[in-house]
Amino acid sequence: MMIAELGKSVVLCGVDFGWGSAGKLCAIMRSCRRLRPVQRFVIFGTKLGRTVLSGEPIEAWYTDSPEDCSELRELLDRHDVAAGLVVLDPRAADILETAGCPTVFVDSLPYLWTEADSLPFDVTAYCAQMCPALPQPAWAPLRRIARLHWVEGINATVPLRPRNRELAVLNVGGLHSPANPEGNPNYLRLVLEPALRACEATGFRTVHLCGNIRPSDLPSVMDDLSLTVRVDTLPQEDFLKLLAETGLLMTSPGLTTLLEASAHRTPTVCLPAQNLSQIFNGDRFASSVDAECRVGWPPTILDWSEVERARLAGEYAGLAVIYKALDRLDPRAVHPWLIDQLIAAIRHTTTVTQWDGLTTDAGTLGADQIATVLFDLLDQAGRSMPRDPRDVLVADS
Repeated sequence: MMIAELGKSVVLCGVDFGWGSAGKLCAIMRSCRRLRPVQRFVIFGTKLGRTVLSGEPIEAWYTDSPEDCSELRELLDRHDVAAGLVVLDPRAADILETAGCPTVFVDSLPYLWTEADSLPFDVTAYCAQMCPALPQPAWAPLRRIARLHWVEGINATVPLRPRNRELAVLNVGGLHSPANPEGNPNYLRLVLEPALRACEATGFRTVHLCGNIRPSDLPSVMDDLSLTVRVDTLPQEDFLKLLAETGLLMTSPGLTTLLEASAHRTPTVCLPAQNLSQIFNGDRFASSVDAECRVGWPPTILDWSEVERARLAGEYAGLAVIYKALDRLDPRAVHPWLIDQLIAAIRHTTTVTQWDGLTTDAGTLGADQIATVLFDLLDQAGRSMPRDPRDVLVADS
């Protein structure tokens, strides 16, 4: 009997750290529906990603993930949940497994971890997104994962469109994190005005400003700019259409956005990083695409060796160093340098002939591969649930 006939549902959850996890969930849901058209989805948490996911068919959305196991089991039974899919939220994956729900954990940033970071080592299936290299601190935690599957890049696409060379997309991402729940207003004060001035200086007439941002966050110099600026928080489908037609993407280096831009061969400039993963992502972009299109903080602003030492105590220890370094900056002192750097990077984009280096390295089939792993769990649930649901899958070697 096919799972479509059984009517089983899948519970989804993504960490509230930027919008990357919501983008990954969108891509995987699309693959699930394309490969098996009838699917039911329930979401726990993922509050920050609600706008990104707003175009997806979701049966129910619970604002918080239940912490009590009996309460969680009641919700899982209510929606006839057969399996879970969790992006980068180890606690959510662990509690679902404890409640007897076999879960696929999606790790898009395996190069980020050290032995000090908590990961769901015994989850039913652990899908890690492939990357060109793993720093040595990540080796030990990844060795502990019982059922590890390496998958290709996880991203969705739309058909390509003619490029509008007068349109730029400026993306600042989700901005929030558990360590920074009020957002990152100082990052906006540092980068928004220079990014807009650089777009103006290089001939763009319209800038579509995307991210977890409001019109009130715009810099006070807007009246001085000869630009039309649109401010939106977009569902993923609409954002992908923008990527397919814009003449330039200028973005904080979130990996999901960079992979989506690569898949659409969108000319891209990386803004300086706002968190730990974005430093790694910017390095990866510089190596796979073009180093001159990536603008990073100089050592006088952010000392990578200090961050590297701190992160051995875990991701949030590294984040604390980054936030402290950026919070002490005076935007007025940073702006002239950053405007010059961004103008040079934008002008350099006209010399780049290949924009798909990231997806060439990582592949583009990750969402389909994760959907296939998830279907294996659902099919097992449709036949008979084993005593230990984590025994369903054998780790890939």
